[in-house]
Amino acid sequence: MVILMLNNHCNNHKIRIILSPNKAATHIMRTIIMFNLNQLHTELQRVMVMAMVRLRLHSVQSQPPL
Repeated sequence: MVILMLNNHCNNHKIRIILSPNKAATHIMRTIIMFNLNQLHTELQRVMVMAMVRLRLHSVQSQPPL
């Protein structure tokens, strides 16, 4: 089961999508097309950047000092 929470900033609605994993990919694509593309794209980029930063920090912290 895949649960997606999307914030739609235009009207401040939280959108919850519950999917079986095999339908997730096509449904996500449809959803992305349906929503405000620019806004969702920048939001996704921001989230991805944050995730990358967290991953980097985590990997830096978990490495033993030289």
